[in-house]
Amino acid sequence: MTMDWRIHRFEEVDSTNEVAFAALARGDGQPGDVFIAARQTAGRGTRGRSWRSEPGGLYVSVILQTPALPVAGLWTIAGALAALDLAAALGVPAQLDWPNDLVNQDGAKLGGILAESRGLTPQGPATYVLGIGVNVHAEALEGPATAAALADREVAALLPKGEGQGQAQAGAKPGGHDPEVTLLAALATRTRVAREDSDALFQSFFRHCVQAGKPVQVEIAGHAVSGIFAALDAQRGVCLTPAPDAPRGPGIPAARWLPLAHVRSMAITK
Repeated sequence: MTMDWRIHRFEEVDSTNEVAFAALARGDGQPGDVFIAARQTAGRGTRGRSWRSEPGGLYVSVILQTPALPVAGLWTIAGALAALDLAAALGVPAQLDWPNDLVNQDGAKLGGILAESRGLTPQGPATYVLGIGVNVHAEALEGPATAAALADREVAALLPKGEGQGQAQAGAKPGGHDPEVTLLAALATRTRVAREDSDALFQSFFRHCVQAGKPVQVEIAGHAVSGIFAALDAQRGVCLTPAPDAPRGPGIPAARWLPLAHVRSMAITK
């Protein structure tokens, strides 16, 4: 699947998401615009986390729009799957850590996704900025600011230091794959599926999710709910079933669906 992206390149920005929102505010940003930076000085993640993004990574934000409000989490899941497709193209086994992290087999973070909106109305259209940051080359992990910002978890890169013609550039072509071209092609495909068959998109995410089929604790609406993460549905949300040792009987549901818009976090329990 190809798409006519309109690409804007920058050597350094604070945040590609912020650059995209600034373009929208000026009135010259439109759906399909892509903002790519070699470095970010204030890249953002969920819950207000911020860090520097060094050269060697792929830092991309795209403007997406739907006629009406999309289902909760749609663009985050599409972006996460596109990042997973990039890892697969480069031959790197990876998974998705709920809801927006790309991780390797050891659980180290390879990248993250952040979908944001401002000024949405029920009448639509609904405009979002989807940001994707991937540590392509190990050089992207260098620097004390990066280490300090991500000190709460291990980080890793898709490719070891020096691979890709010895350049710390996300545009180098390891194994014949240009990471930028590969990611944008994957994103075109995944966003098309998001629009046409969101159920298939969510099922694909579930198949590659670290927490799928495992006992988890979900933070929702100010309290925690535990169970087995048994399914994911675009409309109904997260399905939890009782753990094998959980009480059973009249009045205890065999499955509980949690609306995606209310799910704050999910963590595997012992």
